[in-house]
Amino acid sequence: MTSTDDSFAKRKALIPAYRVHDLLEEELRYSMDNQDVRANQETQAYLTGLLARFTLRKALHEDSGGMAVHQLLAEMYAKARSERGSRGYSDLGDLALFMSGFFSYKVRKSFMGPRYYADMGRMAYGRAADIMAMSLEGKEIATLYTDLSDRFPAFRNVLEEVADRVQIDQNHSLINLLGRLKDPARVHDVLAYRGMLITVERTGLLQ
Repeated sequence: MTSTDDSFAKRKALIPAYRVHDLLEEELRYSMDNQDVRANQETQAYLTGLLARFTLRKALHEDSGGMAVHQLLAEMYAKARSERGSRGYSDLGDLALFMSGFFSYKVRKSFMGPRYYADMGRMAYGRAADIMAMSLEGKEIATLYTDLSDRFPAFRNVLEEVADRVQIDQNHSLINLLGRLKDPARVHDVLAYRGMLITVERTGLLQ
């Protein structure tokens, strides 16, 4: 039986990398508008880059060596504490945010649960912000990391909707997605995309 990740990998292999990036950027923007989440261009670009980085790489478990993600987060935290600089903390925040959004159903069923991922992510981005704020060159990125830390739940919800839209995980419910969409035009687009739309002509005849 082909796994969801394998199915996406096969479809993704047929699409040039720049197309995937453009798709994710578009869906991120739609989802932020739909949920009334505002962010500056720097934050939107960072989130798009985060999504592209994870979805364009091979399966996530190849990087973890078969380790459970919550265990990987703990190891990344220990490594970040032993190193200088913000990179370890920002990588930790990125993984926590991506998993919380794109694989939310797995996180909810995991041993540690969603709060663990949120706490780790917010803490990691906060530490990265503190480190970058101490350097003159890092003030701008520190502001970005602070925003990611402060609004982690909002950005997680945005990523969850993006995951529904691009069908990274088929366990996401179409009903849940439609329930989040406020714009009737977007509901129309989703149903048409999934091949579930019945068109009614002005004559009243079903097509």
